[in-house]
Amino acid sequence: MSSKNLKEQYDVIIIGNGIASKVFLFSFLKRFSDRSVLVLESPLYPACSIKTTSHVAVARTVEGSGPLGQLVVDSYLAFKQFFELHSPKGIEKGHFFQDEFKEGVDHYFITPSILYSWFEEKTSEKGVNFSNDHVLNIEEFADGVEVRSKEASYLAKKVLLAPGPGFNGISINGVDQDFYRGFVRRPGSYWIAEAGEYQHDHSWVFTLGKANLIYRKSEQLFLLGGTTNKHDELAIDFKTLIVWHESYTQELDFLPDFKEGKVDSGLRFRGPKRMPFCGQIPSTQNIYALI
Repeated sequence: MSSKNLKEQYDVIIIGNGIASKVFLFSFLKRFSDRSVLVLESPLYPACSIKTTSHVAVARTVEGSGPLGQLVVDSYLAFKQFFELHSPKGIEKGHFFQDEFKEGVDHYFITPSILYSWFEEKTSEKGVNFSNDHVLNIEEFADGVEVRSKEASYLAKKVLLAPGPGFNGISINGVDQDFYRGFVRRPGSYWIAEAGEYQHDHSWVFTLGKANLIYRKSEQLFLLGGTTNKHDELAIDFKTLIVWHESYTQELDFLPDFKEGKVDSGLRFRGPKRMPFCGQIPSTQNIYALI
């Protein structure tokens, strides 16, 4: 075992500090409030789940549509149950804007920064430790797991990897891992504008092709973004947003001018459709992943 700047031992070390990490930590501490936890967030790969329009629905997915489709439905139902049980800040119910879609499955609209802060508030009193450190390798020993960065080493009884698709190049028990083979990182933009005098009883989403216009009632905001192909060099660029905005102004007379809003950017990760992995990493004893 390395002696390089060896830190104290924790019950659990979580690698990653995005929304997946937050949800796991919230659920874990509900059951094991007395456990010591360290969360390591890489300064090279910060959480990418903040800058997004965040709309959750299963409008085109039905039960029995294959393993991945079924998982989408099950996840949606779990999300709905979580919302009804905990009433988290940063999530509100809504629907499709178009008349023919008003009835049916509930849609949920997320303000990522508010939801993220809600999770932090709920776990802040549990004695969770946080550190900005980029993990290079993980190795198991008879008495625990050692997590090593360039400058330090941490010990834990168990380790969970939840770093998101931006993170690669970690070694586990001497074997290099590539959890997101085939995924590519794409910069993407979305438009945000204040809704002004426009009012509606609920949040909604209006879909035109690949474009999604979202109205968040709680913040009185319009957000315009969309889906992309995995081979697109840019997720969504400035010119595309202008074209999409023009299409929406032909349908909606209350949408602000494009110049009255602002364009923000984030990262999108495109890759092959696959089932997520949640469980113990093969050939390990105390290393788990949520990827």
